[in-house]
Amino acid sequence: MKRFVRDIFTLAAAGPHGRAEWTLHWLLAAAIMLPLLIFTVASVLSYREHMADGRDRTQRNLGIVYEHAVKVLETIELASRYLDELLDDVSDEQIKTNEAEFHRRLKVLTDTSPQFADIWIIDRDGHPLASGTVYPMPALDLSDRNYFRAQKNGETDGFFVGSVITARATNERGQPRFFALSRKRVGKNGEFLGVNTISISPEYFTDYYATLVQPLVATLIRDDGYVLARYPRGDHRNRSPLAARRIHAATARRQGERDDRGSLGDGRSGALVRLPQASPHRHLRGGGHRFRRNPRCMARKYVAPSHLRRSGDRRADRALADGPRANAARSGSQ
Repeated sequence: MKRFVRDIFTLAAAGPHGRAEWTLHWLLAAAIMLPLLIFTVASVLSYREHMADGRDRTQRNLGIVYEHAVKVLETIELASRYLDELLDDVSDEQIKTNEAEFHRRLKVLTDTSPQFADIWIIDRDGHPLASGTVYPMPALDLSDRNYFRAQKNGETDGFFVGSVITARATNERGQPRFFALSRKRVGKNGEFLGVNTISISPEYFTDYYATLVQPLVATLIRDDGYVLARYPRGDHRNRSPLAARRIHAATARRQGERDDRGSLGDGRSGALVRLPQASPHRHLRGGGHRFRRNPRCMARKYVAPSHLRRSGDRRADRALADGPRANAARSGSQ
């Protein structure tokens, strides 16, 4: 072997047969090295091509996930404004007395909008008054729920995004898991009257993500890293520090602007997009994070909020029924 290597690099070191033996050794070396070189170049080109295809697929899926989330938020905003009109100047006693009627109206929303697991009306003490999937309403105390405490303690003036929890009441789906988006009800003098909540099942998002081009890992998270929904399904109690850091950096970006920097640290790459912003009087907040949205984006696809009046409940129901849908399983109840 030493002679073979020496003959390759030093013509004078060739054996007694001189140049013929030296040429033979070079041919043998070329037969070994050339395939290795071709294999290395092909591997590099293939790796770059696969990475480019992966980034392109990630960006396409991210765009679909983004549009889907925006439509869900738009429907939640419209439903929230409908609830504001429905409960305007209505006391807790009137809601209790007419629970069947309020249940019927809320059920229209939950039946026609697969995004909604349930809709609940809760009084100032944390006791539920009416629901879209539970009737009659059992005696419950929800004052310890974070989506209620955040509103009662004045931590936010708009929507609050709660954690994934298990329902305490039972409906046709048993006691499903959900995360609630709550918004406070206030009186004419600004006093706290209670909370309206719209709950969403994490499975609604995971079932939708499963329909996208695979392989795929899609996650809906708050800026504190709390996982609201994930595909493939995972433990919603887990937090994602990497995602939290990247969201913190992305908050300075404009809505819809993407962050596709860096690797996830295990050979995978990913991208992140910030959800759109809302008007000052409407925002989603998870922990200390706000997802804001411009209402003009909603008006292009939905009935303008100013058109919703108590005398127009049927029109509002039809507007919600025409809202964004997805083939995903629904679950409900607080």
